[in-house]
Amino acid sequence: MIKPFKSLVSSCKGVIRVLKMPQFSPTMSNGVINKWHIQEGAFVNAYELILDIDANSLKKFELDKNVTLQVEIQEDMYLVKQLKEEGNCLNIGEPLAIFCEEKEDFDYLNEEMTKNKTTEISCDGSNKCYDLIWQAYSKDKSNNDCGCS
Repeated sequence: MIKPFKSLVSSCKGVIRVLKMPQFSPTMSNGVINKWHIQEGAFVNAYELILDIDANSLKKFELDKNVTLQVEIQEDMYLVKQLKEEGNCLNIGEPLAIFCEEKEDFDYLNEEMTKNKTTEISCDGSNKCYDLIWQAYSKDKSNNDCGCS
């Protein structure tokens, strides 16, 4: 039987966060995971680089090429699960990964999600589950004129 994600979260001690595909500009509709810099189970410090995303539609800045943006999170968390692999193209808002604050919650969620093959991931701000706060920087320093650092 597949347990809904919300029922798993309700059994957790601390807060659970879901990283969704960020929208780096109003014209961006999707992005590609270029590289994960952390592995499942790792403790991630605030402002640590977690992944690179290729954004193909930053038309606002009139760039002729894809831009690789480096994404970091703003909290200390454990990476429970990478929901998508490198090379996957995702729509804006599609879940990328699940993070948690407590080691006990990591152990519980990892075991339950593997055992129950939980696939529908959603957080609506209730039940201790929230969207993860992130920030991103352009990997290509030649694009500094676009407002990225």
